[in-house]
Amino acid sequence: MTHFVRLSALAEEDILRNALWWADHHSADEAIYWESVVRQQLREIANNPDSHGLSAESSLMNGIFRDALLGTGRRGSYRAVFIVSGDMIFIMRVLRASQGAFRAKDLPKESN
Repeated sequence: MTHFVRLSALAEEDILRNALWWADHHSADEAIYWESVVRQQLREIANNPDSHGLSAESSLMNGIFRDALLGTGRRGSYRAVFIVSGDMIFIMRVLRASQGAFRAKDLPKESN
């Protein structure tokens, strides 16, 4: 089955906020590189979404939430929290892996 990836407005905000952090703490070039790598990794989730593990949010809220680790290092230090619905992969958030689980009130409005 071919899957399509859709990002929530909050996920887009997360990416922008994280790229700005990279620009402030590293360089504009590294921020641009980080964002391009992460966006490519988000598209690649469509290849096999069920291969990604369940996220902490699955035990806190109704639904099957999955995590995909992202980033430029060997081990991703960011995670995309997503759900699969039919042929669509909905990326809800893109967070630092160390941020831990979020609450239902932190979900994008599009997912309610």
